[in-house]
This record gives sequence, C-alpha cells and structure tokens, in this order.
Amino acid sequence: DGGRKLYLGDACGRVAAHELNNGSLLTEFEKHGTDISCLAVWPGTNKIFSASWDGMVKVHSDECSRPPQMKAEFTNHKDGVTCLACSPELWLLASGGTDMKVILYDLRTLKYEHTIGEGDKRSEKFKSVIAAIDFLSNRCLLAVADQGGNVSLWRVRPHPDKYTLVSRFKNI
Repeated sequence: DGGRKLYLGDACGRVAAHELNNGSLLTEFEKHGTDISCLAVWPGTNKIFSASWDGMVKVHSDECSRPPQMKAEFTNHKDGVTCLACSPELWLLASGGTDMKVILYDLRTLKYEHTIGEGDKRSEKFKSVIAAIDFLSNRCLLAVADQGGNVSLWRVRPHPDKYTLVSRFKNI
C-alpha cells in the first residue's frame, strides 16, 4: 500500500519483492515449478497471489520482519493460468486459464469455491482461452473476456443467483 515494493515473477518460477527505489531484493517467496504467468496483490493486506503456466495458484503472505509464508496452494486448473483478480469486498479471488475455465476461491477460508465454464446447469463452457477477468464488486459481478473476443458477466456471491450468466457480447 505504501508503493515501495515491486513484485516480480520470472521464467524459473521465482517470485520476489524488490525495493522500488534501488531494486534490491527484499523477499523471496516459495517457488513455482514452472514460469510465472501472473501476479496479483490483495490491497490493504500482506497477501500476494502468484500463478504459473502449470496451473498452480499460490497465496503468499509478505511478513516484512519475518520469513514469508505460503498460505494456500491450488491446482484446480488443468493448464496455464492467464489472469488473476482479487475482490477484497467479496472476499474472492478468481483465476482464468488456458483450460477455458474461471475458478473462484474464498479468501476467508483460502479454499476452492466454484468453477465457471464447466458446462454445468448454471454455466456454459467458454470456447476460447480466458484473456482477462475483473470484479465489479458493488454489483456482485465478474467480467470475463476470452481470446475469441467474447465478454461475459457472471453473478458471484453473495448474490442469490451466484454463478449464473447475466450477459454476453462480442467485442468487435
């Protein structure tokens, strides 16, 4: 929150925090088995999220005065993770992947919550790799864009119709 750290992930699976002013290494987090694909920060907390091309999502705590801790590890994606989004207001983390799925995690319990895009009765399958995701927290919505140019809006908790498709359009 102070804007003094830069979090970086590399092709060797390393995730680290660096001093913004001089680039010096501050903290190294638990390594992934393959390239880091994206990072996200939970604003107002010491939590950082990292994801890699093998489908792994990790939740780390940046303890500053103590060694960092890995709080959770998720292997719900069958392939690479392409994007992450955090909603502190809804206590949700979302990840999108090359497996054409969006996975939601509960930030209170640090557990898997739901998969959007599996073709169950509430959602249909995505037809392209997930390119971007973002929460519209005050509306209990998750926006999902795929590489085919499709943008969709999905209800998320605590809305009573959670995980249902609200709207879909083609970005042309």
